[in-house]
Amino acid sequence: TLADGDCAYSAALARACPRLHVCATTYDLRSRVPQENAESVAELLCEVDFTDPLPAGPWTRIVVNFPSPVGRKHVSCARALMQQLFLRASDVLAKEGQLWLTLEDGVGGSSA
Repeated sequence: TLADGDCAYSAALARACPRLHVCATTYDLRSRVPQENAESVAELLCEVDFTDPLPAGPWTRIVVNFPSPVGRKHVSCARALMQQLFLRASDVLAKEGQLWLTLEDGVGGSSA
């Protein structure tokens, strides 16, 4: 998972699907990730900025939570970030790899 903040989503995914090798990435320092979340994932990469080249693959699946923009200006910034991500992901995805984009309720037209 990319840009998972405190890695709560990654930890929940790893607990729900224990056969998956979940590699969580966060822009935050390791000290900001709760220990329980860090221990739930197979791999934790901190201080990862997904506007930089992504960690080397090949990855079978990349999961990213769409940023929660506030206001019109931030929506365009979030869209620009996603465009960058899609371009970078193509460099590290496996041939049959997938990019999953998750949305918080009420974001991007999803039901609130």
